[in-house]
Amino acid sequence: MARAVKTTRTRLVVGAVFACAVSTGCDWPWRHDMFDQPSPPAAAGPRSPAAGSVPRQEEGPFDRVAGESISNPLRAGGAATGRALYQIYCLPCHDGPVAKYFPKMPSLAAPDVQQHGDGWLYATITNGTPLMPAYGHELDPTERWQIVRFVRTMAR
Repeated sequence: MARAVKTTRTRLVVGAVFACAVSTGCDWPWRHDMFDQPSPPAAAGPRSPAAGSVPRQEEGPFDRVAGESISNPLRAGGAATGRALYQIYCLPCHDGPVAKYFPKMPSLAAPDVQQHGDGWLYATITNGTPLMPAYGHELDPTERWQIVRFVRTMAR
């Protein structure tokens, strides 16, 4: 009886080894790699948008000069959220803990900053300056306008 079990076990092991050896040489569906897939040529350009999709354009001035005459589209309020975002993104360099490591940044409550239009501040946050990083990809348009709203309250 033990011999029959040993023979059966040996046959199972040999069969498993054979199946593994055969499957590595065969073209099983799970053996495909990404480089084997059909791909469009690089010169084909981007894919067309999905059927029924709606294009989304980001609103707001992206040029500081053009933004001088643009007012904040947000209604009153949002200063609390703007304050929180300001403390995360702006305060570290504008009188915050890392300000001593950078050239002196202007106070955003100063009259020479406050004299500019809301769109100018928005465009500055979006594009940055030579000394300031651009936050256009980190903050959505509403968050940038909320920061502008808070910066306006700083002059009071």
